[in-house]
This record gives sequence, C-alpha cells and structure tokens, in this order.
Amino acid sequence: MLQTQPPPLSPGRLARLHPSARRHPNAGPVVYYVANLDRWPVDSEADGHVAKIGTTVDLPLRTERYQRRHGARLVVLAWEPGGPHVERDRHDEYADLRWSGRRDWFYLGTPLLDHVLRLRDGVTLEEVGSWA
Repeated sequence: MLQTQPPPLSPGRLARLHPSARRHPNAGPVVYYVANLDRWPVDSEADGHVAKIGTTVDLPLRTERYQRRHGARLVVLAWEPGGPHVERDRHDEYADLRWSGRRDWFYLGTPLLDHVLRLRDGVTLEEVGSWA
C-alpha cells in the first residue's frame, strides 16, 4: 500500500521546481531521479506520479539516450553521489512505492518526494505545498 501522497504536481510545476538545466558535473557515479513527462500521471490511482531511480557516470548522456530510445521527455528531479550500491539501497528503501513491479520506477509518495526535494533544493514537502 502506498504511503501518504504529496500534493498534486503538474509537469509544468515540477519542471519549474526542478529544471533539468542543472546538470551533474560528471565527477563520478551518481544515483539519479527522473520523471517521464509523457507518462504523467501513469494512472489515476494514488495520484499516479512516478520517478525512475537509476545510476550512471554521465547523467546528461544517460538522459539523452533514454529520451531518444523511448521517445520520452524526461525531467531530472535530483541526483546524489553514489553508484550501484546506493541505487540498490534507494530501491530497497522505497520498495513499497515500486510502480507495478517495475524495477526502477517508483511512485512519488511522500518519503521519496521528500528525499528528492532535500537532495535538490534543501526544502521540505510542506514548503513545496505552500508554493501552489
């Protein structure tokens, strides 16, 4: 069962909060959090917003290739230092938010969204709600 859901987010509002222009400096492996704007929301259940948690050593190239391969419009929500071990830890940490058994995609429930916002902007979910 999903945990408490965040306030509704639109792709435009999310893009304003987390512009993909802020890129990883390619200083080493990172764990990234991206949203696919072409699947927004993925369903009407539990608000339906999802993010991919992955790892790469070149975030701009990874997102560009994913967009080209899948015809997707991605928004980078946040990234943090770390490789496959940190990615595995995040997958385990948010396992109850996994989207329909997909390995790397998770609902943006409150715990995950809080983590993304702290990484990205150092803000809380409560502060984001006040920006509506």
